[in-house]
Amino acid sequence: MKKYYRCTGDTAYEVLQTTEAFKDPRERAPSTVNHRYLTEDIPYGLTPISHLGEVARVGTPTIDSLIQLASVVKDIDFRGTGITLEKLGLTNKSLKQINQYLAKSPIW
Repeated sequence: MKKYYRCTGDTAYEVLQTTEAFKDPRERAPSTVNHRYLTEDIPYGLTPISHLGEVARVGTPTIDSLIQLASVVKDIDFRGTGITLEKLGLTNKSLKQINQYLAKSPIW
């Protein structure tokens, strides 16, 4: 979040409060499919959540459906082109190892 949105804070709450993209809750619905809700939120938000859910054996059916719908609308394989466990360097890691990695992650 800090790297891509240039926000500040030490906790998830503080970081989200200083992220410009999230400041106006009255933001209008997108008028095009070329909007960050599809081009950013799906590959960089929902896709890694889905992949992490698989490792944790937690179903993410709604997220998976949104990824699939966005992939069809944009004609992009977001599951393959978005953030994957491989891109995070977490392929073949146990849930415990992933939790340890995330706990030390500089993202927040």
